[in-house]
Amino acid sequence: MNRVFLCLTTEHDLRLVAVAGVVCLLSTIVGYDLLARAVAERRAIRFSWLAAAALVTGGGVWATHFIAMLAYDPGVPLGFAVATTLGSGVGGIVLAGVGFVLIASAPKSPVVRVLSGAVIGGGVAMLHYVGMAAVVLQGTIVWDDDLVAASVIGGCALGALSTWQFTGATRTRQRLLAAVTLTLAVCVHHFVGMGAATIVQDLSRPEIASALPKSAIVMGVTGAMLAVLALGAISGTFDRVLASRSR
Repeated sequence: MNRVFLCLTTEHDLRLVAVAGVVCLLSTIVGYDLLARAVAERRAIRFSWLAAAALVTGGGVWATHFIAMLAYDPGVPLGFAVATTLGSGVGGIVLAGVGFVLIASAPKSPVVRVLSGAVIGGGVAMLHYVGMAAVVLQGTIVWDDDLVAASVIGGCALGALSTWQFTGATRTRQRLLAAVTLTLAVCVHHFVGMGAATIVQDLSRPEIASALPKSAIVMGVTGAMLAVLALGAISGTFDRVLASRSR
């Protein structure tokens, strides 16, 4: 784990790491708020809330990953393959949606409470490693298999703890704790996963040219995510106001 600590402290801009953490926390808070609306709604209109929750949460994790990648400086120029980058985001949103559908279908089932979080944690892992496969550089990435396994297990375990907390929550602050735990799951997975990566530069390879610059894709993803996050927060607040007036 010393490799993980060194990667975080010597190869990352900690200011941008903090920004990534804040984006992730806001996304999980809003995502869980939308999920709570979905669980409480009639089946006929539940899907819309589940889709919104998955978009906000999965998209937030995607933005978190790329902000953290902007913070990452291994000493080698990095770019991203666009199609693979987009695929990682779509996959993360879909698996977040699968986990949320499980929760909405049987929120009191102990098996579902654990399985749903493991699915969401698995989605985080998929998003991260597909996102890393999108990295274009003048060299190769060598992986530490033990740390890769630890990142996946840690993310899934904390994801399961988060959904367990969420499904047992009766107060807003308990849901907030679940969001904090899910944020921790994302951060643990990402930074243990980054610690598993060693970049071996190969100057005999051509310089990156066809990939988007790291800063361009990160800013695009972040801007889109902030718009989605704001829309999700406004929708949840507006729905609560309407519900309170109809009582």
